[in-house]
Amino acid sequence: MKIVDNNPYHYNHLKMAKTFGECSFLGTFCLPSNDNLPITWYVAWNPDRSKGHKDFFGLGIDFVSPFIVGRDYEEFELLMIIPAIKCQLCQEVIYSSYRHDMRYCSCGSSYVDGGNIAYQRVGGQGKLGKLNLLLRTFKAY
Repeated sequence: MKIVDNNPYHYNHLKMAKTFGECSFLGTFCLPSNDNLPITWYVAWNPDRSKGHKDFFGLGIDFVSPFIVGRDYEEFELLMIIPAIKCQLCQEVIYSSYRHDMRYCSCGSSYVDGGNIAYQRVGGQGKLGKLNLLLRTFKAY
């Protein structure tokens, strides 16, 4: 199973690790309270609690201004499980990051659109389920 991650801002993940310290890319998706703006999320390996650093941080652009948001594990636990679809032919897991983000698997037989808040379209040979971005696991409904 291969998980196809979205990176709409084209961030260089190695450069992010040098800038923000040791971290790993999780994925890009919207928060329900964030006006459907995609946020690229990272997990911090050793957050500095004395500086108020969180377990997870997200980078996004609010129309013209970049922003950063942090979340502790307890706050982020439910957010890291997002709707996804697994293609039955090529075995790729795909997800849509935001409302008008149409995604196809590599063989083109499955697609998804609508973001993680409410999928508008799911189709083809795919099986709908939940993707845990931290554990990198997919569970079909």
